[in-house]
Amino acid sequence: GMVVGPRGEGDSIFAVFPRASDAVGAALSAQRSLQVESWPDGIGIRVRMAVHTGESELREHDYYGAAVNRCARLRSIAHGDQVLVSEATA
Repeated sequence: GMVVGPRGEGDSIFAVFPRASDAVGAALSAQRSLQVESWPDGIGIRVRMAVHTGESELREHDYYGAAVNRCARLRSIAHGDQVLVSEATA
């Protein structure tokens, strides 16, 4: 995939992938890597992620459209350590 840039609140990351299966695989790999990392002072990092499939418009090196907004809403309802997948992606 390709990291497009920060998106939404805080330190969130927005990335696009040519195939839904690539996006899901990357999300799962990232979650697994975060869970086995030894964080200082026993701190655990719990990251929420979402994957949605749809069309968007590329303008000035960024993506816009309903699919982008849908994925952001999906991510906002996830809990730490979760990867939510939309019905379109499933």
